[in-house]
Amino acid sequence: MDMIEISGQLNQDLENVAWVYFRLGESLNLTWLDRQMRAYRAHGHWQLLATVHYRDELDQQLRDLTASVLAQDGSDQGVPASPEAKLESWRSARQPLLGRWKRMLGDMQAVSDVDCAVFSVAHSVLRELSRDAA
Repeated sequence: MDMIEISGQLNQDLENVAWVYFRLGESLNLTWLDRQMRAYRAHGHWQLLATVHYRDELDQQLRDLTASVLAQDGSDQGVPASPEAKLESWRSARQPLLGRWKRMLGDMQAVSDVDCAVFSVAHSVLRELSRDAA
């Protein structure tokens, strides 16, 4: 449903949306983060609610990131940019944040106890990535 909504909102081909959606999820290793959230054993009602929220938020972050990539013009002399070109342009504009994400992801993967605090910090970086580049 996410990809269909993005396709309709941005008037983009569904195949292009799907390509960006899955490529982003893979390159940012969001599947690993989702698995950590699923595996996390909450201690108490509030941690359980927070974990559910973080999983929903991760889905929203991937939607926002995908839309951020596809919303770029990137056309060359009136010819629309390919999803690959848009993704590369998006990455180039966000190199410092992507470097921060990769370092943080490496730190997260190096510890044995990933918890709600880690999920919160991860989401803050993902939110920054989905905003327009300065």
